[in-house]
Amino acid sequence: MNSISKKYLGEASEILRIFLKNRSYRNTPERYAVLEELYSSEGHYNADEIYLRMKNNGSQISRATVYNTLEILVECNLVDCHQFGQNHMHYERAFGYKHHDHLICTTCGKIIEFSMPEIEMLQDEMCSRLSFKADRHSLQIFGKCSDCSSKE
Repeated sequence: MNSISKKYLGEASEILRIFLKNRSYRNTPERYAVLEELYSSEGHYNADEIYLRMKNNGSQISRATVYNTLEILVECNLVDCHQFGQNHMHYERAFGYKHHDHLICTTCGKIIEFSMPEIEMLQDEMCSRLSFKADRHSLQIFGKCSDCSSKE
């Protein structure tokens, strides 16, 4: 884990601690372990992948605890949740990381992240025109990546 990730993990852990206390949720080491698992690497993982990664690293955490903790982490805005066309959700770290959108290859499942200020400006303009206050947005574009397109 690089120093930026460690910094964000420390701050995210404190946010989680306060969130749990304010909601009268149990403050357990397993919840912080799931947070650390997500903040220790980049990428998008479904709950079962997170569970298996933790089990393979020697954790005794239950699958139910992973699922429940992910819901809490999304609720307190430390983790983003996406459905990339499959039947399960994918999770990625959110706190301290720049907003981005996704290109999803429908052939191989590759996910490409991108940021484009013009999209943000268009979003702000549309919200202003329609007197709408956005909390967040998600843009997902489905198609074929360059590797899959070249194979055809």
